[in-house]
Amino acid sequence: MESMIQNLTATQRYYARILCGPLVLLLFSLLPPPEGMAFNSWLTFGLAGWMFLWWIFEAAPLAVTGLLPLVLFPVLGIMDFKQTAEPYANPVIFLFLGGFMLAIAFQKWNLHIRLALWIVGKVGTSAERMVGGFICAASFISMWISNTAAVLMMLPLTLAVIDLLVKNDPHKAEHKRFAKAMLLGICYAVSIGGLGTLIGTPPNAFFKGFMTTQYDYSIGFLDWMLMGVPVVIGLSFGCWFLLVKVFFPVRDISPAYTKKAFDTARKKLKPITPAEKRVAWVAFITAMGWVFSSQIEAKFPKITDSVIAILGAVTLFVIPSDHKKFKPLLTWDDAVQLPWGVLLIFGGGLALSEGLSSTGTNEWIGQSMMQFQHYNIHAIVIAVSFVVLGMTEMISNIATVAMSVPLLSTVASGLGENPLLLALPATMIASLGFMMPISTAANAIVFSTGFVTIKDMVKVGFFLNLIGILVILLALYGIGLHVFDIVPGMVPEWALPPSKTV
Repeated sequence: MESMIQNLTATQRYYARILCGPLVLLLFSLLPPPEGMAFNSWLTFGLAGWMFLWWIFEAAPLAVTGLLPLVLFPVLGIMDFKQTAEPYANPVIFLFLGGFMLAIAFQKWNLHIRLALWIVGKVGTSAERMVGGFICAASFISMWISNTAAVLMMLPLTLAVIDLLVKNDPHKAEHKRFAKAMLLGICYAVSIGGLGTLIGTPPNAFFKGFMTTQYDYSIGFLDWMLMGVPVVIGLSFGCWFLLVKVFFPVRDISPAYTKKAFDTARKKLKPITPAEKRVAWVAFITAMGWVFSSQIEAKFPKITDSVIAILGAVTLFVIPSDHKKFKPLLTWDDAVQLPWGVLLIFGGGLALSEGLSSTGTNEWIGQSMMQFQHYNIHAIVIAVSFVVLGMTEMISNIATVAMSVPLLSTVASGLGENPLLLALPATMIASLGFMMPISTAANAIVFSTGFVTIKDMVKVGFFLNLIGILVILLALYGIGLHVFDIVPGMVPEWALPPSKTV
């Protein structure tokens, strides 16, 4: 369909992108639903198709597409406005809101640069170690803030090092390889690092919110990290190996070049300020609250990850940056820089999943999947992994998860399996968009520097995607089954319909 649209005139392309979604819903409204499916469920599928197409072709901003359920669910009689609006205030929305505010505070006080210099300083200044150091720094930073913010933090420092080499000898082949390795390293590392924590990337938080809303099953911050951090370590090493050992060998570059760049950056860095120290303390205490949230909830059941996130964010607005002007660490003018659109995409995805659930669509899908029970579940997990990978190369990771996780959870239950067995790896794999500039914002930002070509991204990204699937599935079966108490061939009690619970 995309190639057909590209062959049209600009005006025709515009209307084709706009109308393809509503036409899908119209088609669903005219056709009879499959046997056993309620008409409201059928219409919900039609709306899901509309949102899917608008997300793929970006007919409207992604966040605006996320608002469609607020209008169309009441109009179609699927849910009233109050029911539809509730997912937009899901606790996970506030978890990410607090995380975004912490990220803004890091950027405001340049704490990210100090942290990056410290990490890279520990790994040395040989070319291969430099690439590894930047990958480690970008991965770690991205575990706590958005991937886009992380790559924007790392990019100036990366370009400074590259600029030094290019100025000395712009035509030297190994310097061009080094530039590609460094830029692709931070580009891929921020997507990899986002897998490490629940707040590292929107799909993780959406997954947590969906499991809580749909099944009243809480994904613990520490539980996620027990599987996520090994994935980050394994994928980071795979990324480094592909870049410096396979595609862009950088052994011939003198450490003196890179050392000079970092010495210059360190000289420009002023002594640490009270504001930086206070932001670091707030971030550290908030992170510890998330890590030990299960222990906190055991004593104080009402205190969740979202409460901790908002507490950390509010603290930034009341703690002064110094004792002279008493200006807070964060002001509302700073906070308005938040990527509010991501929160609306979250809400739209959660509202869509609530609509599927309330109309009985999930039960119908589950019953339909019974015919596939004789298939090997592990083969299904692998097949789902590649399907989700293909989706996330074309559309945003949050849109991929918003569409696939509700469906896969229901499919798993229908197959007599734990919903986590399909939904958990799918959520992680949705962050593996490494092949195209349009796959992630980080890819687009790095591509815009001019050092990296689409061919570079495709050839490295293809193999990194394969490594990513391998690492995630190994982590799922080696760690995830135990951490999340997943037993293949068994549906847990929390995933059973109310009428079937023991």
